[in-house]
Amino acid sequence: MNPPRPSGPGMMRALASGLLMSLALAGCALLHHSADDIQTYDLTPPLPAAPSTRAAAPAPALEAGVHTGSRAAAGPTDAAAATLLLPRPLTAPGLDTVRIALTRADQQLDYFAHRAWAAPLPDLVQARALELLRAAGHFRAVETTGTPFASQYLLQLEIRRFQVDYRTTGTPLVRVQLVATLGRARERAVLATLIAEHNLAVPVNRMQSISAAFQAALDAALTELVAQLAASLSTAPAAPAAPAAGAAGGAVP
Repeated sequence: MNPPRPSGPGMMRALASGLLMSLALAGCALLHHSADDIQTYDLTPPLPAAPSTRAAAPAPALEAGVHTGSRAAAGPTDAAAATLLLPRPLTAPGLDTVRIALTRADQQLDYFAHRAWAAPLPDLVQARALELLRAAGHFRAVETTGTPFASQYLLQLEIRRFQVDYRTTGTPLVRVQLVATLGRARERAVLATLIAEHNLAVPVNRMQSISAAFQAALDAALTELVAQLAASLSTAPAAPAAPAAGAAGGAVP
């Protein structure tokens, strides 16, 4: 004789409980798999090799009014004594994300599976731009939004392109295009619009090579923007002194 089968409300409860447990286990497995599968990438290039241990030659004596290093000579604006505010960059649609974008042959914007930036793209670009602008020495200080210090100049970046282009028949092409609007922070007056674009072929269609190409293309575009910025400042009218932080018309929010 066959054993009796559960029926009625008891059977329904047993089936529902089993189904819920199966779904929960499947969901946990899926989340665990996805988290383990995602690899993240940064836009900071590798550190240079350690310098030689040989003693450096003594620095030459400086003449009055002559500066060495990366600081540019001050132009009519005396920008080297001014401060610059660098807000979070704007982006073209689809780029304000941690996902790494690509363009397919049908003009479709897509993203790499299981690959991501270490932070949203605008944050990574802002961090690298801040580093290069400070190293260039064209300003006394370069700060980001939220700083308590007042700024005389403002540089708004926009990321127009930052994707791998697979529309060509050859190797993939990393495309980076940045637009920068330079203005006086207090009056919100635009002084110049700067554009830099750098495209770099990826010799091997692997994520490590693609990430390195993005790093190189971004640095090339930012370096070009810094050079254009210095040229614009050399011909721009002098900016008024920044008011004390917290004063009316002071620091830009």
